[in-house]
Amino acid sequence: MADYIATARTNYFRVTDEQKYQKLFKGLVSDNQLFDFTKEENGVVFHAFGSYGWISYETGQDDGESNDGFDFFLEELQQILPDDEAFVYQEIGHEKLRYVTGGAVVVTSKVIKQLGLDTLVKDTIETLLGSGNTVSGCSY
Repeated sequence: MADYIATARTNYFRVTDEQKYQKLFKGLVSDNQLFDFTKEENGVVFHAFGSYGWISYETGQDDGESNDGFDFFLEELQQILPDDEAFVYQEIGHEKLRYVTGGAVVVTSKVIKQLGLDTLVKDTIETLLGSGNTVSGCSY
């Protein structure tokens, strides 16, 4: 049995509420060390983080509310993004050579959009060769 091995990273982004962001950041978890790349330039704080593993979110609270999972983190972060900012999360991973996969999430103050490498490749092949093509996938 193989384990899923991931690497994840965000862009640098700004928030409108540092206290709320710090509370959210404390709930981030990974199966490996989580790195905080926060920096300040010209008095502006830019946040970023990454890990040599997958990243998820847990509040640690058992209050009956659904406050766990990365989707919750994204929805909460969306509320504190400036209108002219975007948060980008990218993750790539593999399970030995059974498959290689990747995905990204782009969050603005108005939209959360998820992108998958597999879907991008499939759609590109269909655009180039048509929907009846016989191109095989990259997994077994």
